[in-house]
Amino acid sequence: LRRLIYALSFMYALTILLRPLALKSQPGELHHVIFGTVIWVSIALLFTHVFLVCRALMKAKGHITSELQTAEGRARQQATHALHVIREQLVGATMTLVSTLSVIVIAGEQSLYVGLWPLPAWSPLVPPASERLLSSAIIGIDEVCNTVSALLFSGAISGALIGGMEAMRLEERRRKIRIERASTYEEDPDLNWQAKVQELARRGFTLQALLRFYRSLGDSYMVHFDPHKHTTTDVVLGAIIPLTRDSGEAYAKVMMDGVPTRPRRMVTHAWGNLFHHLVAAIVADALGEEEYHAISDLLEHDSDTLEACLHKAGVMELTYWVCAFSVAQHQGICDSHGAPYDPVSGERHSCCPCGRTKILNTSPPTREDGKSIYCE
Repeated sequence: LRRLIYALSFMYALTILLRPLALKSQPGELHHVIFGTVIWVSIALLFTHVFLVCRALMKAKGHITSELQTAEGRARQQATHALHVIREQLVGATMTLVSTLSVIVIAGEQSLYVGLWPLPAWSPLVPPASERLLSSAIIGIDEVCNTVSALLFSGAISGALIGGMEAMRLEERRRKIRIERASTYEEDPDLNWQAKVQELARRGFTLQALLRFYRSLGDSYMVHFDPHKHTTTDVVLGAIIPLTRDSGEAYAKVMMDGVPTRPRRMVTHAWGNLFHHLVAAIVADALGEEEYHAISDLLEHDSDTLEACLHKAGVMELTYWVCAFSVAQHQGICDSHGAPYDPVSGERHSCCPCGRTKILNTSPPTREDGKSIYCE
C-alpha cells in the first residue's frame, strides 16, 4: 500500500507536468499518447489501491464478526464499535475512489478536446464553457469527498478525537500528580528504613525478561502450567519460590542477572487472578492498549507475533515492578502451611524447606511506629 501511494503521487505529478504539453498536442502525437498512458496507469493504480484497502477492511470485518459470536461485556462493545468504524472506512474508500477517479478522467481540458488516448476526441459533445463548469464542479466534489473520507479514516467522526483528548487530559493529570509528589518527597529519617526502600525500588525487570519467564512456564519449570487455571498465587508457589530456593533473593534480581533496575511502572494486582491475565495486562500497558483481551489471545496462541509487535514498538526494555517478582518470597511466605491446592494437579502446594528466618510486619528491628524495617 505504501508503494502504491508513492506511485500514485508520482503519476499525479507527471499529470500536472504533462498537461500543458498535452493541451497543445494533436491526437496521436507523443505528448498526447504519454499523457493518456499516465492517466490510465493512474486509474489502474487507484483501483488497485482501493481494492487492497477494502480487502483488508473486509478481512478485519470477518474476524471481528467471528469474534462477536463469543465476545461478552466490554469486548463485545468494542467489537461492535470496530464493525461500525470499518463500515465508515469502507464508505470513505468508496467515496475516494469515485471522486478521485472522476478528477483523473477529466484531468485537464485535453481529455475533452483531443481525447484521452486512445479514446477519440469528445470536443463536439461538450462545449468549452460547459467543460470548465464540469471540471470545477468535479474538483469541488472531490475535495469535499476527500475531506469526509479523511474524517472517516482518521476516526474523528467515530469518537477517536474525543477519546484522544480524554486520554491526553488524563495523562496530563497524572503528570501533574507525579511532579507534585516528586517535589514534596522527603527521605525517611530512619536511614535503615530509607536504605530498604531504595533497595526495593531497584528491583524492577524488563518486559522482555517477564515474557522470557512466561514462555518457560510449562516447559523449563512448573511443567503442568495451565494459563486458564493457574493464578499468580499458584505461579509464585509453584515456580518463583522453587527457582529462588537456593539464593533466597527476589526473582526480579535473577531475571535481571543481579543488575539493579529502576522500574517505570508499578503494577497493582490480585494474586487470585490468572497469572496469564496479569502478563497480558502488562503487555497491553506497554503497547498503550486499554484492555488485554486480544493480547491474551496472542500471548496464548501466537506469542511470536506478539513479541514482534513489541520489538517494533520498542517497548521490550520497558521496566516494571510486581510484588510477586520484586519481593523476596523466602523472607515471608515460602513456608506457609495454609497454601492452596494446585487447580491442575489437585495437590496442595508444598512448603519451602529453605528454613530461612522470616521477616514479617512487626519483626525487629522496628521503627518508632512498630513497623519492621526489613520487612518487604
